[in-house]
Amino acid sequence: MLKPLFTRLFFEEKDLSSCYKEPLVQSQVDLSRKKSMQTEHWKYKLKAESSLMTRLKVAKKSVVVLVIVLMKISAFCEKIKNIIVWDDRDRSFMFVMITVIGYCSFAVIPLRLVVLFACNKFL
Repeated sequence: MLKPLFTRLFFEEKDLSSCYKEPLVQSQVDLSRKKSMQTEHWKYKLKAESSLMTRLKVAKKSVVVLVIVLMKISAFCEKIKNIIVWDDRDRSFMFVMITVIGYCSFAVIPLRLVVLFACNKFL
């Protein structure tokens, strides 16, 4: 309400200097204002980009992929279990103990010494 009144009273074209030109460069604020005033693209955004059926198809595909990945993971875990657990409990225990002792020995011994022992150049 007051803005048109002040514009009319103080900021008229006749009050401008004769050397004044409209700026050719637009600021970020001007560009954002101009972009927000363009309402033509709003009516296109009201339409859904993907329908409910396409969303359901995408969800179905992702569930199928998830099931396949979970099956691969469970198959890998079952293979690991089958390596460790045999019918004979003593063999299973021996395998686990040898694996743990091997891991601990290689964790304690530096890799440099392991390479030297493997090359037979240590002696």
